Parts: sequence; structure tokens; C-alpha cells
Amino acid sequence: MGVFGRAAPVIATRALAVTAAQGSPLRRALSARWLRSLGRYSYAIYILHLPLVKILFEVSATREFISGRFGGVIVLAVVLPVAYALAGVTCGPTSSNPASR
Repeated sequence: MGVFGRAAPVIATRALAVTAAQGSPLRRALSARWLRSLGRYSYAIYILHLPLVKILFEVSATREFISGRFGGVIVLAVVLPVAYALAGVTCGPTSSNPASR
């Protein structure tokens, strides 16, 4: 898969977001507060999640519990909220304008 093949979903999603009419269900879904918040901290979550996964593997009593059938779900359920909270603490608000939050 070439570079364009990997970028195609991102380009298509961006095109939909830009062309969605004001007040449309797509525009409302993409501007949901929780989704914007996740986007605001996404890079910090990306940077923080791997060290947190490594820590989780080190402190877990048995690695079979995490590497079993539902291991990925367990790791996500533990790591994602912690990474999100740390991202919020380390990044803080990105703007001093309350209207942009």
C-alpha cells in the first residue's frame, strides 16, 4: 500500500468534515466535546501510552492475564484513561480562550 493508500481515509474524513453543512448530524458528531478533547490530547496520549503499557506489564503479577484472549481490552481499559489523565495534566488547556474548550 503506497503513501496515498494510507492517507486516503484521512483525506476522505477531512473532506467530509469540511463539506458537512452546519447543523448536520455529521458536523454535530465530529464536533462532540469528548471527541475534540481526545483530539486535543491525542499526541500526548500517543507518546505516553507505550511507557504505561510497559509499566503495566512489569507490575502485573502474571503476564498471562494481560496476554490472554482479552488482554488488549484490559490494556486499553487501564492505559487509555491513565494516558488521557496524564495528557490533560501535562498539556493543560491549549488555549486561554474559554470558548475554544
